[in-house]
Amino acid sequence: MNQFFEQKIRLPLLILICVGVWFSFVKILFSQPSPSIPQAVVTVPEFPANVPIPHWKSITKPLEIKQRSDPDLFPQAKTYYYQQNNRVIQVEMRLVTNEEDARTLMKQYANISQPVEIREHPTQGFYAVTANPDYTYLTACINARGHSTVTHLQFKQNGYRYGLDGTRLLAWLTGEQPLRDPRCFWTLIIMPASDVPLADPLEVVEEVWTGWYDWWRSHLRNLPST
Repeated sequence: MNQFFEQKIRLPLLILICVGVWFSFVKILFSQPSPSIPQAVVTVPEFPANVPIPHWKSITKPLEIKQRSDPDLFPQAKTYYYQQNNRVIQVEMRLVTNEEDARTLMKQYANISQPVEIREHPTQGFYAVTANPDYTYLTACINARGHSTVTHLQFKQNGYRYGLDGTRLLAWLTGEQPLRDPRCFWTLIIMPASDVPLADPLEVVEEVWTGWYDWWRSHLRNLPST
């Protein structure tokens, strides 16, 4: 009896589900985008006044480094400065909402066009490093979910792997949210050359990056979805 009942309702139930899915797609295709989506994408907590990094002291802006953040291009951005003995570090944090490549951002907005080397941390994700006689750089995108990324492809793959769940998929079907979270918390670490040279300055910026990433990941876990 139960088996007969299940067979009898299976087809109508499948039809009902298909109709619901097609209705959602039609609504997305022919309705205007929800005005709440852009606002949800760019609304995030204010950047804190200070972010602690192990073994580094937060300081005011030193004269050796010029701030590059453009308030017109990045309305949500902040620059942090740190000192360790005779060394200074500048860490720039910007909210980007158009799924950009970290290398492209570094070239376009920081005028750093030299080749970069992409590296991978076993638990944190990807980042890119480069250096010249005057500066050492590290850049990456900290995502609200998943791991850090450098390339656009890595960003997309991270979003599909860690950012999709039943709630988000349903919100996308009803036109309330984009399918993937487009937010990238783009980080650029800059360390000027010092009178006291280091054996490997890249190791220094990588250590800074590890502490910086750990702090932000712990504070982005409760960030609302977009």
